[in-house]
Order: sequence, then C-alpha cells, then structure tokens
Amino acid sequence: MTKRKCNCSTGDYARNIDFSMRTRPWEGREDEFERMVDWAPREPASECNPGATGNVGIGGVGISFPIGTCEDVEVEPRTGLISMGWIDETTSRNKTADYAMAFEATDDQVAPILADYVWSEVMLCGAGVLCLPGSPSYSYVHADSGW
Repeated sequence: MTKRKCNCSTGDYARNIDFSMRTRPWEGREDEFERMVDWAPREPASECNPGATGNVGIGGVGISFPIGTCEDVEVEPRTGLISMGWIDETTSRNKTADYAMAFEATDDQVAPILADYVWSEVMLCGAGVLCLPGSPSYSYVHADSGW
C-alpha cells in the first residue's frame, strides 16, 4: 500500500471511516476494581446531541461534562468487565468522543489505573481523489502499555 501525504493547499483531507476508543483497567491491576456503577452517555440518541451534558456519579457525588456532537455512534459499556467503549463508523471529517464511567475500587487506599486503546481508519480524499467505498485506507492504532 502506497502512503500518500496530505497536501492541504490543494484541498486534500482525511475522511474517517471507522474510529474506536476503549477504556478498561490496566492489565494486571483488574483486581483493584470492584464494579462499574455508572457511565455516560447511556444512549447516543438521547444524550449525544450537540451541547448535551453527561453525568456520572456514585452515592450522590458525581461530575457533569459537556458532550460534543456524537450522533450515530455506538456506546459500549461493559459493566462486568469495567470497560467503556465508543465506536463511530460514519464518514465524518471531524468527531468528538466524550464518555465517562464511575466505578468502585476494592480498597479506598488504592488509586485504580485505567488503560486506553484507540483505533482509527481513514481515507485520504480531495484534489483528484474521490472518497468512494473500496478506496485505499490507512489504519492507526494506539494502546497504552497496560492494554
């Protein structure tokens, strides 16, 4: 596969094909997490409108955070695994990813550590290059060392 660098002066741009983010306990430290209690957004259709607010909390204490435009995404809370994910398979040029989870730790003396994973597939489009299904695409993966 030949890589083509974006020439933004000619109108090239990268179009998102697939984007996934996930958060879970750091590998080897899963036993520091008791359970996932809350998460946001619960459903994209009801909470992912531009300017919406997400809320998570435990026992009357919580946080609120702004949620950007995230219609047409799949929110993947996995309470048994204490894991949260966010998948966007639309062909948007820009997208925000806002999510949060609240969990109980097994010990109040330990600060549990989380690991993140991000995968993106993009297609270079623009001057003389049409973004059509089947056009060449490029993938990028980042995972914390604890993933």
